[in-house]
This record gives sequence, structure tokens and C-alpha cells, in this order.
Amino acid sequence: MRFILLVSLLLVIIQGNCQLLQGQWEGVFKDNGIRYPIYLEFILNSDSSYSVYSYSQPDAQRWPYKPNDSSVVCKVFYKFTPPDQVYLEEIEAIQPSTVKQDCFQKMFLKVEKKEEKIMLVGTWKSSSSTCYGVGKISFKKMSSP
Repeated sequence: MRFILLVSLLLVIIQGNCQLLQGQWEGVFKDNGIRYPIYLEFILNSDSSYSVYSYSQPDAQRWPYKPNDSSVVCKVFYKFTPPDQVYLEEIEAIQPSTVKQDCFQKMFLKVEKKEEKIMLVGTWKSSSSTCYGVGKISFKKMSSP
């Protein structure tokens, strides 16, 4: 009986995080003291899973984000680690398809609520040692559907 109750509680927490993350996020990551803009989009699928994408470019604009020739768009793998953390990893370059996978990011984020705003705050590192990078990263939620 306790097991069923524990599993039910865990599913409620995960479902709550699903709806919480849906939408567009504006962020910044730091590498060697330089701040770079990065954006995320969490699209809620009919099966309650997500399609997640990252968008970055040297001079990124605010939402609504409009990709251009210098944009890098990546498909992102996600995993919730209850109670309030999410792991994100860029796994495929969609635009341009020639981006080196060595330079993809792994993000270790905590969901925080501050003054009615939802934030993702944590650290990032490169997927490979051949394109070394590591630092802090944070996002604020821009919109929800």
C-alpha cells in the first residue's frame, strides 16, 4: 500500500513539472567570463512527453525567436530528477547540421520559483573533452501556451 502511495506521489510531482516547463525560456550561460545568450523551448506532446529545443546565436534576439542563418538549433534530451531538477543534453544539430557534436552542452538545472517567476538555474559542461567548456547557466520562463 505504501509503495502505491509513493508511486502515485512521484507521478504527481513529475506531471506537475511537465506542465511547469512548457513554453519558451530565455537564458544565459557563462564560459571563461563571457556571457552567451541561449534559449529553450519545451513543447508538450500529446503523450505528456516533451520535444525540447535549444537556440543560440552570437546576437540572439528576444522572443519571439526567429532563427536566421547564424542560429544554432539543437534537439535536446531531457530527464527529470525529482523533486525539482532537470537534466538537459543537446543531442542533435538541426540547423546547421554541420555543428560539431563535441561542442554540445549538458545542463544540470534546478527549478526555482522566485517572486512568481520560474527559473532554471545550474551548471553546464561540454559533451566532449575535445571542445572543453564549463560554467554557470540560468533561464527564466518567457511564456506559456
